[in-house]
Amino acid sequence: MASEQLFVLINSLSPDEKRQFKLFSSKYQRIKGNNYVRLFDAIDKMKSYDEEVLKTKFKKEKFVRQLHVTKNYLYNLILQSLTLPHIENSADAPLDGTLIQAEILFKKSLYDPCLRLVEKGKVLAKKMERPLLFLEFSSLEQRIAIKKYDTDYFRKMAVAGYYDMVKTLNDLRDFVELRRLQNSLIVLMEKPFEMLKDEERVKLYEESNHPLLRNENQSTLTDCRILFFNYWRQFYDYTHDYKKAYDIAGRYVDFILGPENAHKTELFPSSMFALSNLIASQIKIAKYKEAEETLTRLQEVPARTSDQRLMKDERAHLWRLNLLLNSGDFEEALRSAGETEEFLKRFDEKISRRFRMQLVSWLATLYFYCGLYSKSLFWRNRIINTSEKEVQEDIYELSLLSDLMIHLELKNHQLLQYKLKSVKRYFQKKKQYHALELAVIKTISLSQFKEGAGHQKVFADAEEQFQKLAKQKINTSYFDKFDFMAWIRSKQKKITIREVIQSS
Repeated sequence: MASEQLFVLINSLSPDEKRQFKLFSSKYQRIKGNNYVRLFDAIDKMKSYDEEVLKTKFKKEKFVRQLHVTKNYLYNLILQSLTLPHIENSADAPLDGTLIQAEILFKKSLYDPCLRLVEKGKVLAKKMERPLLFLEFSSLEQRIAIKKYDTDYFRKMAVAGYYDMVKTLNDLRDFVELRRLQNSLIVLMEKPFEMLKDEERVKLYEESNHPLLRNENQSTLTDCRILFFNYWRQFYDYTHDYKKAYDIAGRYVDFILGPENAHKTELFPSSMFALSNLIASQIKIAKYKEAEETLTRLQEVPARTSDQRLMKDERAHLWRLNLLLNSGDFEEALRSAGETEEFLKRFDEKISRRFRMQLVSWLATLYFYCGLYSKSLFWRNRIINTSEKEVQEDIYELSLLSDLMIHLELKNHQLLQYKLKSVKRYFQKKKQYHALELAVIKTISLSQFKEGAGHQKVFADAEEQFQKLAKQKINTSYFDKFDFMAWIRSKQKKITIREVIQSS
């Protein structure tokens, strides 16, 4: 195990999780201050991992001779301390407990009480839609029948038991097939819809006609219906049919928050995903009032754990900022941005990387629109200085272009010259080199040393080209994240993008 992994794990723990580890590890300590807790505390105090510091600190201790063994045990001990509460709070905990108890009774040859638990478990597994656990209970039921040599049970399993297992296997097959279809769509979505090859486009439409995708009732499993809604929302959004994406997103929310599922705590992540999708669709077709109402619904979904609260908060911050920026409410957006910055500072690495980068990008865009270029640069640098592999491609590429715009505003001409060459090389190396990127680079390059009327003329000359680019669907994802037309007009009028949007 790499030492850095232990350091990263310890630094990722919340105060509650650290306290939980101390309580958990106390079960293993025979004397006060065992080696694992002492090593934990020493690493926890480090700002960066340094093994030599540890060896010096514990040079008189025997365990330092095999420090790698102690570190490995500590790593696993921390994982165990984190695992138990999740198992206890899991929606499957009653089922798992019943299965374990049944296995214990089976090993003790107590077949009748074991069978009662198995029957209870099968009913519960069906109700909770856990096909794999249902099959495990069915397998144990077969083993009991063999041990007892109960012909009545053989007869029952040959008829009713057989059909139950076939239906369960069919449910699992449907789930696996729907997951395959969605994964196939995600792979195709790595490139813009307009850039698909003929054979890729044929594959896309052939798979979208799959029998399991004809309506959401093709399977009775909740997980299959969730995959159905996810597939079609992504499909319509990818193919630029935003009205249909909006409709399917609404149906997804109605299903996941309907009376049939609203009480299922295990569906909390799906409810967050469904509501986020609906807000995104509402913003895309300018239904801002509806988006505000959906955001309120998202904030009102009960969160029962700290992880759920964080998941809800990160989405609430993201969509609040997104909505305010797209609807042009800059005053409220700036106020909300302050709260978002505090949220980022407080939770930072706790937030999923995907949402953190999206939040940072919207903050940078907001500050750029409002003419706060230094603040915008600060947040853009958070993205550019992150490994390219750890950032969504569209956000990373937008950040490279936005960085050029910021340095143009700050009149950092010498640095801008270097950055223009670097960014142009970056895009030229990529197969998907869009005309929009070239247009931004060219416009900035032509305008950087010009002043007054000459500077404005460069942008006036570029306006027609950017209008054409805005109409091309291949550039939709860029224009959704940044108003390039407002940028072009702001440079001609010598005002901020915020003023352009508010005056339109």
